[in-house]
Amino acid sequence: MDKKIIYLTGGEFNQRKIISYSNKTRPTSQKVRLAVFNMLFKIDGVVLDLFAGSGAYAFEALSRGASFAYINDVDNLSVKAIKENAKNLNVLNRVEITKLDYLKALEYYKEKGIFFDLVFIDPPYDFSDEDLLVIIETLNKTQKKGLRVVLERTSSSSLLNVKSLELTSNKKYGNKNVFIYQKM
Repeated sequence: MDKKIIYLTGGEFNQRKIISYSNKTRPTSQKVRLAVFNMLFKIDGVVLDLFAGSGAYAFEALSRGASFAYINDVDNLSVKAIKENAKNLNVLNRVEITKLDYLKALEYYKEKGIFFDLVFIDPPYDFSDEDLLVIIETLNKTQKKGLRVVLERTSSSSLLNVKSLELTSNKKYGNKNVFIYQKM
């Protein structure tokens, strides 16, 4: 088990450590997370970290003003790290951690009537455009206007042809491409 240390970049938990155990994840660098949160500017409301890994995006959002975070990953070691991170940051009362396939997770949130203000989608790199479009279309159908979606992909990936959400930002950081969409 390979333990990685990740530092949060701002807000209430600035420079606090979280951990990642899974070799299946590739934590987003501090530089990229900082840039993403600078692009997002104001953070509030409820967030979803759909392919959470360590939960860094969710914990960063909580640190910067989000009221609650739903954190999902299907990997056992990722879920173990997320639970430890939530406990160490003392935010167990501000998170719900699920271990579900991403489509089952989206169905679960829909059935519970949960609405998000911000969703982070940082899937494994082998995710196809079609799989990502299914996620985005599902969010478009089940979520309210104003929803912001942060999609992280490889820098070689092309812009998704998303008809239901408006692209508000697109930046390249090393081997990552970050797209931010909003439901208008």
